[in-house]
Amino acid sequence: MLALSAMLAAISMMAASLSGCASTGAGSTAHVTATGKPIASMRVRLNPLGDGLFCATQVAWSPDSTRIAVVGNAVNCSGAASGRTPGLILVYAVASGKLIQRLQPDAAVLALPAIAQKVAANSSAGGTISTLTYQSLTWTPDGQALLMSFDLELLPNPNTCCTSLYGLQRLGVTDPPRTAIWLDTSSSQFAPFERWNLLSGAADVPPAPAHATAYQWNADGLLVPAGPASEPVGAPDGGKAFTIWQPGRLLFGTTSDKATGATTIIVQDIGWVSNVSPVSPDGHYFYPNLTNAGSLVPPSTQQAVVGGPVLQPHDRALVALAQQMMQTPSPSQNTSTLVAWRPDGIYLAAIAPPTADTAAPTAAMYSVSIYDTASGKVVKQIMPDFTGLSANPVGSGTTVTLAWSPDGSRLLLVDNLYGAITLWGPSALAA
Repeated sequence: MLALSAMLAAISMMAASLSGCASTGAGSTAHVTATGKPIASMRVRLNPLGDGLFCATQVAWSPDSTRIAVVGNAVNCSGAASGRTPGLILVYAVASGKLIQRLQPDAAVLALPAIAQKVAANSSAGGTISTLTYQSLTWTPDGQALLMSFDLELLPNPNTCCTSLYGLQRLGVTDPPRTAIWLDTSSSQFAPFERWNLLSGAADVPPAPAHATAYQWNADGLLVPAGPASEPVGAPDGGKAFTIWQPGRLLFGTTSDKATGATTIIVQDIGWVSNVSPVSPDGHYFYPNLTNAGSLVPPSTQQAVVGGPVLQPHDRALVALAQQMMQTPSPSQNTSTLVAWRPDGIYLAAIAPPTADTAAPTAAMYSVSIYDTASGKVVKQIMPDFTGLSANPVGSGTTVTLAWSPDGSRLLLVDNLYGAITLWGPSALAA
């Protein structure tokens, strides 16, 4: 978990990748009601592990809300005994919960001549591929391909640290010939504000726009602040304009003592952090990692980082959640609340998931509350169904994902206890 103070100490837009481990259980299951009627409109449960995917790190909705893509490992979580763990992407049909595609992203990356040569040279000297990981999983606007940055680490020998190769993959899903691999050979690897040109395959670092709560695309692929009238709420991963009010989290501000390393939690400073990977509407430009962070004022009355960005809460529901966090009995730097707005901004879904500090997480801790944003009141509470799954206690590095579909008809939760993906449909979400 990134502390708010660390986020605010950096520039307001910075590179970020969230990873985690989600595993355990049986195969994918679409449930039915007690009367035997299919409940695709109510709840569908997916289980990537049952379909051969370990440690799901990211999930992405297709633009038309009909599919979700999940990226993880094909063998296990920590790596195969003989070397790295191959990557794997599963694509599911949302309505049925059925697995419809199994994609292997590693093959195209390792086949790029510039990468293949470096891998061969490393291997001939006795080295191995340490890891090949993926971040920023995002669909292209036409829904035909997936975009994701990759980090390939080569280990020359057991006593020497690795060499990192960074790049971008466009993986054809419905259109395989669109698959392309681009290697970043510039000095901008992991730059805070990196942009990829999806026509030329070149990466650059344009000027960061002024701090704002909404941005829109210019014709030249630059992002500029947008006015209040242009603020769509919860528009997933971009569009003509997008806000910082994407799926994100509330967390406490913290300060650290450099001498002792001790961390102090500032319960009077509740911060907002969200990460987006926007693609320009014409599919020409892609920013893999844009992170926005700031203290919410109100209700915050202090700032862990003096002079850091300040954000006015978007709605009463967000204020209510921040106020609840301030009342946490035993707060830790890992305490957070995950938030996701329905794209029309009328409802907000939230969950305070268990963390590595939680001694005995339970299924009940994955209850999701849905708020009316205008009143700040809870209008619905929903629970995932973990029947038949085996719990995998929360550990370091795990993640929870909460996100509405682009059309606002469904809500997705990836837990880190059972590793299930729960999809709630319209009838389950109706207030």
